[in-house]
Amino acid sequence: MKRLPRSSLSVLAAFVFASCFGPPERPEFTRGIQPAPVVTLTPFVGERIAAPATHVNLNPSPTDGGEIVLVHGDLSSRELKELLLGSESAALEARKVEVTWWNDGTSLGLAPGAWLEPGETYAIGWPARSWSYSFRVADPDEVPRMARAWPPPELESAATFIVWCLAAPSQGESDTAPTTLDLWPGPVRGRLRAGALEGIGRDCVSWEALDEPGEVVVPPAGVLLGDGRWASVEPTPIASGQPMPSVVRACDADRHAIGPACATVMDDRVELVVEDGAWWIAMRIESSSWAGALTPGTPALMRELQPGMELGWEVFGVDLRGRRRAWKGRLRTTEATAHVVLNEVMSNPAGVEPEQEWVELYNDGVAGAELQGWVLEDPGGATVLPGGMLASGAHALVVNESYREDSWPDCAPPKGTLIVRVPKLGNQGLSNGGEALQLRDPNDRIVSRIPAISSPKAGESIARVRPDAPDWLEGSFTRGADGGTPGTANTL
Repeated sequence: MKRLPRSSLSVLAAFVFASCFGPPERPEFTRGIQPAPVVTLTPFVGERIAAPATHVNLNPSPTDGGEIVLVHGDLSSRELKELLLGSESAALEARKVEVTWWNDGTSLGLAPGAWLEPGETYAIGWPARSWSYSFRVADPDEVPRMARAWPPPELESAATFIVWCLAAPSQGESDTAPTTLDLWPGPVRGRLRAGALEGIGRDCVSWEALDEPGEVVVPPAGVLLGDGRWASVEPTPIASGQPMPSVVRACDADRHAIGPACATVMDDRVELVVEDGAWWIAMRIESSSWAGALTPGTPALMRELQPGMELGWEVFGVDLRGRRRAWKGRLRTTEATAHVVLNEVMSNPAGVEPEQEWVELYNDGVAGAELQGWVLEDPGGATVLPGGMLASGAHALVVNESYREDSWPDCAPPKGTLIVRVPKLGNQGLSNGGEALQLRDPNDRIVSRIPAISSPKAGESIARVRPDAPDWLEGSFTRGADGGTPGTANTL
């Protein structure tokens, strides 16, 4: 294994990356004989301050990185002695942080395998020299984080194409040239580029190997953003394996083949699903662009398309083996329509039950929806909704006739929220133990569902994580904020 050189992160125009080793600590002397290692933390945040993901360089160092430990908290001389003798307590053992290290015989680089906790103190220890070095981790708002978006951690990959993003999926584009970046241990030569793939995905960076990786690849410590701030890169090492090849399957008659995916084309959006294997794709449809992961059973949604138009598209894909493919074609979007969803449910209000219970609807589409004739169903029966126009991007509350908007201690909806009063919600109210709900449009088509999730705490709602989260996908719903968010965007 070899050390991380100080030139490992190069400059990239517009979305800039750099190697920013801070000023090294002044050498100390241990036992009056040998100088203690000079410690360099990358990226440099401040004197003895590290980013949540950091690389540590020690010079000089032992030839065996196993002699160095990283622990949560400070290290006393007694604890260093315990580590040297192998007699550390269970509490000290639990404070150890797993690291990956590399050494060229002169200096040693090591990288923690997980985020360090903001505001906490950590210590590097060299028990054989009775030496330790403590540092503090920067607070969360000081260093933004880029999470690993590809490859998925639960799937085996060749680790030859890796993407990290501030937010994923990612939209927009970044037109910059790649720069050389070696990852460690190895080193493994590669290229770092702004964007997720082919310049698409402005909130991401991607790295592509030029050499065959070893058993594991350690991410860079961080990247320098265009506004001069460092962003920490998720430090989880990426294991290299031999994944099965991804296969592009034929689509059924109701869906279109778009790249490796089968797509349902709607008015302002396209839903993409793969049946076999996983892909990282970057997609352009006219002036819109999107980049994200496609895995079996998890749909992806590209939005902001023009309804009722014939549009050209192009897709770039990379599979788990790092193999690239590209496709082109055309599609036609449908006419503009409403997309009304069951967005939030308050079955256990802080106030009086069942009077203060409510079901929130949200129109996630580009056209308004007249609610006359829509039907809300639960295990106890069906409730036909009266008239009311739900505008695009608007919320509505379906409530009992006795519901009071100003009832304390329940949260009140904003003024102007559409209130849809019905004779009853559920069978003698909505069950706090959870009950499945579904919404039908006037054509008797089920357009939205919420699963049965219990609400044991008064004032706690069940909320959709985002308006376009699929009904059937595990993780699309969770318990909301205390009091819920009636008539406004969900807070989780």
